[in-house]
Amino acid sequence: MLENSGASQDAGNKIATFVKSCLDAPASLDARKSIVQLHSICRTTQESALLVANGGGIIAAHRMLSASNSKEALGILWTLSSYKTVVDGFTPEVLWDVVRICRTSKDPWRQTAAISTLHNLLCFNYYEKVLTAGALELAIELVCNQESATNEVKAACALLLDQCCFDKISKQVAVQAVELKPIIEILEKQTATVYSSTSSSDKTGGGQSSSADVARDAADLRDSHDAGKLLIGNLLSFLWNATDDLYYSDPAGWSRFTIRACEPELLKVLNKILVHGDDSERHAVGAILHNFSCNRSLHDRLLENGVVDMITQTVQKDEDVHICCLLAAAELCGSEESGKHCNILHKFNAVYVLVSDLRKRCGCYEDYSVNEREVSLRKLLSALENIASSDVHKGSLLKCGVIDVIYDVISKRIVDHRGMTLGLRTLLHLSFERSAIQDLLHPRLVKLIADTAKDDQIPLIPKESAKTLDYRLKYLRDPLLLFPANDHKTQSYGARWLRHPEEIRILTLSYHESDLPVVSRIRSSLLSVGYAFASSEDSVETGSIDDFIQCLQSEPTDLLVCMSKSYQVSARARFTTELALSRGLHLVRLNIEASFHPFGWLAQLASMQTKDGDREFQSEICVTGATAMQLSVLIAALGKRNIVKHAATDPASNDPRKGPSSPRSGFDHSRLWDVTPRGRPRPALLTQQEKHPDKLGLLLIESPAGEICVARVSPEGSAGRSGLVRERDVLLAVDGKEVKGISVTRVIDIIRNARGDEDRGILVGGSRGGESTPSKD
Repeated sequence: MLENSGASQDAGNKIATFVKSCLDAPASLDARKSIVQLHSICRTTQESALLVANGGGIIAAHRMLSASNSKEALGILWTLSSYKTVVDGFTPEVLWDVVRICRTSKDPWRQTAAISTLHNLLCFNYYEKVLTAGALELAIELVCNQESATNEVKAACALLLDQCCFDKISKQVAVQAVELKPIIEILEKQTATVYSSTSSSDKTGGGQSSSADVARDAADLRDSHDAGKLLIGNLLSFLWNATDDLYYSDPAGWSRFTIRACEPELLKVLNKILVHGDDSERHAVGAILHNFSCNRSLHDRLLENGVVDMITQTVQKDEDVHICCLLAAAELCGSEESGKHCNILHKFNAVYVLVSDLRKRCGCYEDYSVNEREVSLRKLLSALENIASSDVHKGSLLKCGVIDVIYDVISKRIVDHRGMTLGLRTLLHLSFERSAIQDLLHPRLVKLIADTAKDDQIPLIPKESAKTLDYRLKYLRDPLLLFPANDHKTQSYGARWLRHPEEIRILTLSYHESDLPVVSRIRSSLLSVGYAFASSEDSVETGSIDDFIQCLQSEPTDLLVCMSKSYQVSARARFTTELALSRGLHLVRLNIEASFHPFGWLAQLASMQTKDGDREFQSEICVTGATAMQLSVLIAALGKRNIVKHAATDPASNDPRKGPSSPRSGFDHSRLWDVTPRGRPRPALLTQQEKHPDKLGLLLIESPAGEICVARVSPEGSAGRSGLVRERDVLLAVDGKEVKGISVTRVIDIIRNARGDEDRGILVGGSRGGESTPSKD
């Protein structure tokens, strides 16, 4: 130990002498000799490199780099950047000089060393420092715009871009700034060069080469360490991580980038790599195709460019990388119930492979890092959720025991909230298979779902998925658990508005969040012509299932089903439309996505509609662009006689307080809005034991004038029993808080939270002299 200590002390003294020489006179000959000695010491052992770093080596190298662009100084910084314990010595000034050297030097070695130094620092999460120094812009410039840059330099730049994809901020900047066309051109050029020997051997043989020839050529390429092959691998790694939705703060940003990247030219290059590349390259290509397949808006483009055939050939050829290709096939074709690609999963036994892999990873989850475990499980659960959306594959999933595997995943809490959401949605899909009901109603699973739905530590989206599944299991056991037996709304309520046209039409929407722009235009158009909407809508991705089920108990008469690809594969959409049918709502199917043709359960909704004599409801209305003509068809299908209009906005009305009456009814719907109080407001002190506003028995809607009006009073509710609130009353205040100008949803929240379980003071104004005149219907 004494000898080692003495040797270390001698080495430390030498290093101190060399460092002092570099700092005192960086332009002198002695300083140049000293930096060469320091560089030589750094390259011997890790202990020697740390001695140089702790002895001021980073400061000395920076001084020499600034004075003379020393190659050895840059080499010292490159070496020391690979040790985590010393990276704090890389100040912003050091990084700026490293970037300057790379930008101004024409020496490929200096450029590679500078970029590699910056990449090493990124590996230790020094993203902010490196990005501030301009490293990302430099790498993009070299890999995309510099024709003079060598393959070694471009490969180093591609590796730096790849590392930027493991941080939210740097990934967002990288995917927005990078130009994909030059990257595709580089891949085309390099694959043509690197794989030329394989292509030549194919032509020489006069036919297809044997598997032994292909394996030998691939081995030769792996052993050659060609810079072009290294560049291909690094660019594929960048595309793999850039197209992955991990570290994207905004899902829309991921969608935009994958759409921009998924060009036919790139797909052709990827197909070529699948044929000629080595294992790691084919694995990267399979992962890229899987990432593209996760974006539903790209499915048509991928199918048109023969991606399914690419996947099929790869799975048949290579057993090692086929898991990524099977994931891509599951995302692309898993939800199909007919067509030429429907049986591809059966052909390769994909369901069994994916469930088995999920079971294996769940059983030995401690062998993986947290990030690796969560990402891999989430991708498997995403594929299985898409497969479960098709009735064709539900039986195969059940035979593989997928319910027990998902139970283990959720109960052990070994996935992130996105993975948990996917697992819960898979179970919800399976609940529509009769043979799965017994397993789903097992007490341990029912308890797990109920506990998950009540767990406040779980984020909103998985918690809503758990609540939806909990409601579904209750509905399977007994529908009365959701809707009380004494509820006045019956199974035939949907036809009631045809038999009784005086019934006020209250609409609600069921849609997927990705279709919100079109849905918003539809809602605005219907509101502008006088239709009333219920207080809650069915937003199947993130909406509150509690609010929608509560709304179904009393409010809407019509459910506008906004059909699209995303809506088709939503298990919650299937459940809520089933609930709406059980409540007797009239379902109006709106096709809001061009080239989409509903199938399976969504196509069967048309056969479940109520008939009015010999006329069947229009099964589907196209509103893909929400144009005026398309919306006029929708309005005609809904029936104008049921529109609730404000008298002042109707030019056909002679009486400013009355609008047009229904030709088939003696009840004037416009009188609903004629609610300006002419007498003193009437206070109504209502006893509310329950916390839900529907227990009051009031249907509240908003008039075109912005007033909150009572559209219906249920005789079973506390408001109806009190006799203090009547139809067409205006709600003025709740517990002393004025509600004018507040939305219906907000008013319901105020009523729900008012005074807890105590009496609630509601101030209403009658339509005539302070007295509310009930309608004659």
